[in-house]
Amino acid sequence: MRLTSTVPDPAELPAYVTGGGAFVPAGVVRTNLAIFAPADGSVVSVSFSGSDGELPVLSQRQGNVPVALTTVSLDPGRSTELAVELLTAKRTASAPTLRTTPGSRELVPSIDVGCAANS
Repeated sequence: MRLTSTVPDPAELPAYVTGGGAFVPAGVVRTNLAIFAPADGSVVSVSFSGSDGELPVLSQRQGNVPVALTTVSLDPGRSTELAVELLTAKRTASAPTLRTTPGSRELVPSIDVGCAANS
């Protein structure tokens, strides 16, 4: 998944839009991501382009579904690629799906399905 900040020059935006630097520097977008693995599966790894190896994640469960939580911050005009490796339960027959919460712009999801056993 590619995350991109399209924030214009923060100097041109009012403080009520940028937060005035109260929690993050003006113009920085900080996003919390919740990655849900398939039921009875697991989140193997989460990494972003430009980071050194795997990112720290908080692992939880919601019923029998593993959840990995992490945070990413983007400066104006910057992008990063998110790579998630998931392990499914045995005999999983359905294709993976990508669900997102509504945003201000339409999201066109894209999933690259691979099999670790074939890598």
